Amino acid sequence: MHRSRRPSTAPAPSRTRALVACLALAVLALSLPQPASAAAALPQGVSPAGDYLCRIDADCQPCPPQELDSPVCKLWGNRRPLSCIPRLAAPARHNLADADPPQSSSSSSSSPRPDSARHPASTPPAPAVDAHDKPLSPAEQELRDVIDAGRRRQRRSPPLDGPGVVLVAHDSPEWALAARLARRAGPGGGEDGGDEALEGTTRGVQDVLHTWEACPKVLRQEYNDYFEFIMCNVAFAVVGGLLLMYRQRTLALRQFGRLAARIMQTEIS
Repeated sequence: MHRSRRPSTAPAPSRTRALVACLALAVLALSLPQPASAAAALPQGVSPAGDYLCRIDADCQPCPPQELDSPVCKLWGNRRPLSCIPRLAAPARHNLADADPPQSSSSSSSSPRPDSARHPASTPPAPAVDAHDKPLSPAEQELRDVIDAGRRRQRRSPPLDGPGVVLVAHDSPEWALAARLARRAGPGGGEDGGDEALEGTTRGVQDVLHTWEACPKVLRQEYNDYFEFIMCNVAFAVVGGLLLMYRQRTLALRQFGRLAARIMQTEIS
């Protein structure tokens, strides 16, 4: 008698195990620590340029003839104004204008803060250094050189006779805090007094640096050129249509004259 062969009970590769392995690899890849962004999200219209944060103030415009030899105008002959501030003076997430002013030396000695042992006054904490700085592109390096040159030029210039450059709190929170302290320290006291102290604080001080950036196209000039292009095409089409109508009419008159001459010759003969 023939014995019935039993099917082999060897474990076959299961699709479930492969699926579980793929899911485990995906979870492991997602659980890896992601590189945290060193810089916070910048507001719209603000772009980094080396050690500065710059904002475009106006559209691109052609350079004046006397500025065509400057580094900014040599590229395309156009430029647009920028307002730049150092990254250390960039507005943080909290509003520095609402911060409490520092206490005097007597009050600070009588009532020390709890964290004074951690950060003594002799050794202030060093500012955080961005370790993920990328190498600057040629355009950013050129913009940085222009900004540094403008800042050196402003430092060498003599102080103005009138009131200094006045900055609003939205542009520089540090200046807003200084203005608030100047008002409180003024002779009148309070928020309304101390105009003279405020003027002395802001004279010769400028946190926002105004400079220029090279831009390839002037939008207004591009719009004008496009409008001129459309109008030229329309004019060419109108002139071409008039010439075609004149030609057709001239050919029709010639054909009509030839036909009339043939008819007259036939009648005479």
